Amino acid sequence: MYNGKEITALIAAAGSGSRIGSAVPKQFLKIGGMTMLERSVQVFDDCEIIDEIYVVVPPAETESVRALLSEFSKVKRIVPGGSTRQESVGNGLSAIGERQMGTVHASRLVLIHDAARPYVSGEVIRRVTYGADRTGAAIPCVPVKDTIYAATCIEDDGESGTARSGEFLERALDRAALRSVQTPQGFDLNLILRAHEQARRDGFAGTDDGMLVKQLGHPVELILGSYENIKITTPDDLPKDAPEEDFRIGIGFDVHAFARGRKLILGGVEIPYEKGLLGHSDADVLTHAVMDAMLGALSLGDIGKQFPDTDESYEGISSMELLRRVQEMIAAHGWAAVG
Repeated sequence: MYNGKEITALIAAAGSGSRIGSAVPKQFLKIGGMTMLERSVQVFDDCEIIDEIYVVVPPAETESVRALLSEFSKVKRIVPGGSTRQESVGNGLSAIGERQMGTVHASRLVLIHDAARPYVSGEVIRRVTYGADRTGAAIPCVPVKDTIYAATCIEDDGESGTARSGEFLERALDRAALRSVQTPQGFDLNLILRAHEQARRDGFAGTDDGMLVKQLGHPVELILGSYENIKITTPDDLPKDAPEEDFRIGIGFDVHAFARGRKLILGGVEIPYEKGLLGHSDADVLTHAVMDAMLGALSLGDIGKQFPDTDESYEGISSMELLRRVQEMIAAHGWAAVG
């Protein structure tokens, strides 16, 4: 608690991270043995002024992330994200607001942080919190070091005698007035809830939350961030001394006898045949072998251990549903299957 106000950190981790070119969403890539998401959460969990943490993740990953972050004492809720970052953050803010019904919202600040910035520091968190407490809205940024050009696109068919096409310099921007924006961005909870609601009504899409507050007409204070607080977007942003991905290989093997009165399911597809495979579930021998390989690669046993035939809840269950659960298990360990 800071100045009598409770501080909630909202970690946005619902994106696909497609630009990094990985089979694993970038927030689940490991850096030095920890996923980016864990690294980001840990900094807020360790910061003395943070009271609680909410994490927004892809809807299919809620259970696996809950397991992944189970050791962090301040993580209070895992929230399913939406189709855009703005929608995902809105879902997280709504979850925070719902839990605060009946309390004074003005006594709470929220810090919104991208999980793809795993090198955020406690010092930046504290500076942003102090700023948000003063003005209601504060975002960290750093002065731009490079010269920045505005570009113009030219298409020429060559009839003028000089063929030229592509991007060309239009003008140089005033570097002294430019700032590179970072997260966490801190806001009064009531203010940022209003800003997101107004943006939804107006159909306005901003590139960050500070823009939504500015659109609402409220001033946004710029706080000194850190050049170390980089956003990992492409493979070039990953540490050069660590592999982008580690690989493990597993071997799966499964056998089921034929039996009359059963459906023959292979790879989730029903095959027309007079007999099917005998088993507690749908006995999809192909999918079972794949799951055993995935589990074995991480030393998690096999499907007999994870889904025992002594458990009636698995009787007749689709092996594709079991495969989905296995994918969640390996995602919780920071891995994903690739083909």
